[in-house]
Amino acid sequence: MQPVFRFSRTALANPPSGIREVMVAAAKISDAIHLEVGQPDFATPEPIVAAAKTALDQGHTTYTPNAGIDTLRAAAARYFERRCPGVETHKDQILVTPGAVMSVATAFAALLDPGDEVLLPDPSWCVT
Repeated sequence: MQPVFRFSRTALANPPSGIREVMVAAAKISDAIHLEVGQPDFATPEPIVAAAKTALDQGHTTYTPNAGIDTLRAAAARYFERRCPGVETHKDQILVTPGAVMSVATAFAALLDPGDEVLLPDPSWCVT
């Protein structure tokens, strides 16, 4: 007997992603300039590829700390201090995420309670 698979009611209640619908439509246009998901239209620059290879060769192949790599967080704090003179920023105030959607979802989870209202531009990401 094969196991029965079904999606949860929560998953079925989520509408299709508008971003994904745009991606499907844009895929049919050969010279489309994609702005919908932040995927660049150029190859990763060689210094970044070389740094990634070096990191792998040095054994950096495990999960990172939850908030991100300390040196990256410290560099981000210095960047914000340069961009916002007079605003002191420490690495402990920085949280690195794997992308913008996760950043928004994490911020919402940290700041909002059930019943809070949020204004979102449309079109936008579907954040549940």
